[in-house]
Amino acid sequence: MNVLWGLANLGVAYLLAFVVGHLEPGRLGSGAPALAGFALASVAVDRSLGRMRAGA
Repeated sequence: MNVLWGLANLGVAYLLAFVVGHLEPGRLGSGAPALAGFALASVAVDRSLGRMRAGA
């Protein structure tokens, strides 16, 4: 659950950067796949560690 909360905060911060800051929307395309991969890996590790802790 902490991973999802952290990713949600990261998403809100990125959106605020578009509203308040001066980021170019064209640059989102190069960062989106990296963010998606990080999110999927983080959730997978979180689930795996949760199963390990439940079994111990």
